[in-house]
Amino acid sequence: MSISYRDKDEFKEEVIKDFSKPDTGIHGLIATDILTKGFDCSDVLIGVSARPFSKSLSSHIQQMGRVMRGHEGKDFALWLDHSGNYIRFREDWEDVYQNGVHELDDGKEKTRKEPTKEHKEGSKCPKCGALWTGGDTCHSCGYVKEKKNKVSSVAGEMEELNGTMGGTSKQDFWYMMQYYKRYHGWSDGRMAHTYREKFGVWPKGLDTSRAIEPNGEVKKFVDKKLRAYIYSIKKGAR
Repeated sequence: MSISYRDKDEFKEEVIKDFSKPDTGIHGLIATDILTKGFDCSDVLIGVSARPFSKSLSSHIQQMGRVMRGHEGKDFALWLDHSGNYIRFREDWEDVYQNGVHELDDGKEKTRKEPTKEHKEGSKCPKCGALWTGGDTCHSCGYVKEKKNKVSSVAGEMEELNGTMGGTSKQDFWYMMQYYKRYHGWSDGRMAHTYREKFGVWPKGLDTSRAIEPNGEVKKFVDKKLRAYIYSIKKGAR
């Protein structure tokens, strides 16, 4: 169902109200700015970004927020980025995700350059298509980049971005636990408890076929736990 500024307010309100019902016959809504702000339907599972923004990081975040809101019984949400907005605002989004908002919006947002084809392809792992999170090794498949940039591309296909927008995924974290087991002699119990302290749940149904070197985030987490453990032993010995 498509709605626009040309439709009467009563019609738009009626369509959105119908879409929000559990038994609605409307499977999707198409709009430009109408659904960016004030759209309250938290059980939406899939969103498609088709309009590029040159400046508005806030609109980009608000659009993703329409899909990423929590809802009872909802355990996933999917954001399909056909506009390039995620890559266009990636650095700004990572900063907001990690550090929060530094100051109130003064209404003077900076213009972002349109991502080039090379930039878009360089943001993905050339082997598995996962979002590249930094360093020389893909945290998803273990592919190691050569010093010389050789980007492969598959035109016209949508690739899944498996990153977690600023954090390490549960599967990647478990691959890193396999690294500690293989090269540092960790037991299965230690790996499981470390995972539980990180995510609040026990590891379940995760792949154990690979071991990838821990990234900076995981190394800091493990080192912090180790320092706390050593401190507790010294404190108990006094």
